[in-house]
Amino acid sequence: MSFNIYGLLVGIAAVVALLLIEKKGKSVGFEFKHYIFDLLTIFSFSIFSARLWHVITDFGLYQDDLFSTLYFWNGGMSILGAILGCFIAVLLLSKIENYEFLKLLDLIVFGLPFAQSIGRWGNYFNQELYGWETNLPWGIMINGVKHHPLFLYESLLTFTFGIYIWFFCKKERIGKGKIFLVYLSFYSFVRFLLDFLRIEKTMINEWLGINQLVLVFIFLVSLSFLLKREEKIEG
Repeated sequence: MSFNIYGLLVGIAAVVALLLIEKKGKSVGFEFKHYIFDLLTIFSFSIFSARLWHVITDFGLYQDDLFSTLYFWNGGMSILGAILGCFIAVLLLSKIENYEFLKLLDLIVFGLPFAQSIGRWGNYFNQELYGWETNLPWGIMINGVKHHPLFLYESLLTFTFGIYIWFFCKKERIGKGKIFLVYLSFYSFVRFLLDFLRIEKTMINEWLGINQLVLVFIFLVSLSFLLKREEKIEG
């Protein structure tokens, strides 16, 4: 059951994201030259990188059965890996199809948060991505114990961010790379905080997980670039 639901949600998330990206692109005069090829490139790189990141950071789960690293439909897709995959795909497409790199990068943000919001519900059906025990009424039951539903927190926060960007971001801002940097700053900060509640994570010390260390780096770099671009535009 979880196999079908998880796979279905990943597929729906990808389709929704790509349709939203295409729709927003058309509204600012951007059209994919080879629609199917371009969208499949973004989707393929995102899925592959999402799985690879998870396997690398949680290799202990697979070291006794390496073939299980291929079974991505059973769960284990890193959002950080998906973002990296999107970035690489956009970079390649901008070279192959002669697209405006920063414009396509910004357009990705109009679909990616919604894909995250939908895809995170696959964690619910697989009973993964939950936090410490809680007595809160919205806690989810795992083996008879209530836990923080981290998948729900992230789903709601990314959906809210997506709504804000979609309806309140001015079209003239698309193409400067700032929207993508805002998204990276927002998501890395949110995910860093949520991971303190997370139980299943690979730790580097008593308090921090491996992904949290990466998230701090992403936040600082994206915020730094964002501030520099603000200064450049104002100057």
